[in-house]
Amino acid sequence: MSIETGRAYLRARGYEDRIQEFSVSSATVELAAQAVGCEPARIAKTLSFAVDGGCVLIVCAGDAKIDNTKFKAQFHTKATMLTPEQVLDFTGHAVGGVCPFGIDNPAVTAYLDVSLRRFDTVYPAAGNAASAVRLSCGELDILSNSSGWIDVKTGADWTLPPFCPMTFPPAGGILEHKGGFLMREFFHNMKLSFLLAAVLYIILGLILLIWPGVSATVFCYAFGGILLIYGVVTIVSFFLRDSRQGSFVFELFLGIVAAALGLLFLLRPVIVASVLPVILGLFIVVDGLVNLKRALELRRMLYLRWTVPLVLSAVSAVLGLVIVFQPFLAAEALVMLIGAVLIYEGLSDLWTIFRVSQWTKEYRKHHPVDVDQIDFE
Repeated sequence: MSIETGRAYLRARGYEDRIQEFSVSSATVELAAQAVGCEPARIAKTLSFAVDGGCVLIVCAGDAKIDNTKFKAQFHTKATMLTPEQVLDFTGHAVGGVCPFGIDNPAVTAYLDVSLRRFDTVYPAAGNAASAVRLSCGELDILSNSSGWIDVKTGADWTLPPFCPMTFPPAGGILEHKGGFLMREFFHNMKLSFLLAAVLYIILGLILLIWPGVSATVFCYAFGGILLIYGVVTIVSFFLRDSRQGSFVFELFLGIVAAALGLLFLLRPVIVASVLPVILGLFIVVDGLVNLKRALELRRMLYLRWTVPLVLSAVSAVLGLVIVFQPFLAAEALVMLIGAVLIYEGLSDLWTIFRVSQWTKEYRKHHPVDVDQIDFE
C-alpha cells in the first residue's frame, strides 16, 4: 500500500483535500510535527502489536506511551510490537507511514486511544513516511473503521473537551451514511421514545400519588392503555426508519413486550391486579436497563456527560427492584411508592432529553452541517 492507495481510499470518502504531502520525512512524531507545523502531541501515531496471531493497531497521540498493564487488561496479552516486516505484511504500510486507512485485511483491528480526544484536530499519516491528513477525532473514528476508543496510555486521564468534533464531507461521503446519519437517527429515536414515555410516566405517577385509593382494576385499564400506546408507537417507528440494527432492534423487542403487556392489562385486569406490584416493578427494572443501554450509546457517540443518564437509569432499575420486593408495605403506601417512582422515571427522561438537546445544539453551532443534519430540536 502507498500514498496512492491511501489517497484513493480518502478520495472515495470525500477527504482527499485534507491530505498533505511533504518534501521531507514525517516518519517520526517530531519530524511529522515539524512538517505539519503543529505540536507533536497532535500527530496521531499508529502503533502495531501482535495479538492472538493478528495485528492490533492503536492510534494514539504523539506524546502518549503505552501502559503495559492497561494493554494486558484490554487485550489479555503483553504488549509485543510487530517487526517492520510484519507491519508491512499485515497493513501494506511501511514503518514510518503506517495508518489505519484502507487496510483490507481481516487480521488487522484498529483502536483509538483516548489521548487523542484532547484535540479538535489530529494528523495521522496518509500512507507513506512523507504525508499526513487533517481530521477531527470523530472523522478518524469513522474513517479508520475502529473497534472503539480505549485507554492504554500511561498516566492519568487528560482533561477532555465537552464533545469530540465531527465535521461532514460532501454528499456521498462516509459520514453521511455511517456517522451523521446514525447519530441523527439515534438521537431522533431517543427523543421520541423518551418524550412519550416521560409524559405517560408523569401523568400516571401523579394520578397514583393524588388518588392512591384508586381500584386495581381501574389502574390496570389506565396503565394497560399507556403500555399499548407506547408499544405500538415504538413498533411503528422501528419499521418507518431506515436503520434496523443494534440498539434499534432491542427497542423493537421492548415495544413488542410493552404492547403485549398492555393487552394483558386490558383483557385480564382481575388476574393482573393480583400480581400488579411485581409486574410494575419488573417493567420499571427493564425500562431502567433499556435507559442504561441508551446511556452507553451516548458514550459511543462521544457525549462525555453520559454518566449522568447512566446513574439516573441505574437508580430507576434499583427502585423497580424495591417495588418488586416490598411485602412489608401497605396497599396505599405501595401505590404511592409506584407513583413516585414513575414520576422520577419521567423527570429523569426529560432531563436526559434536555441535556442531550443542549449538547447537539452546541455541536451544530460549532459544526454546521449541510447534509444529514442532527434532527434533535
